[in-house]
Amino acid sequence: MIQDLRRFIAALNRINLKRRKTHIHKYAYMQAHTNCRSKFVHIVPTNRSMLKYQALIIHKRWEIEKDAAQMFRL
Repeated sequence: MIQDLRRFIAALNRINLKRRKTHIHKYAYMQAHTNCRSKFVHIVPTNRSMLKYQALIIHKRWEIEKDAAQMFRL
């Protein structure tokens, strides 16, 4: 499960490196697999001018590979 979460976050970071818009905030990533009930990953802007992306939060029960494939077309 944690391996799947790491793989999912690595995939997100690969996509985001291409777009250079967002990165996964590591604190939220740690919180995602320590907090059992509400698992979530924050996507936080690297560029301060892009604060509108700060509100973007993924709420999921982690069916990682299926959801990642649908949401991000990996």
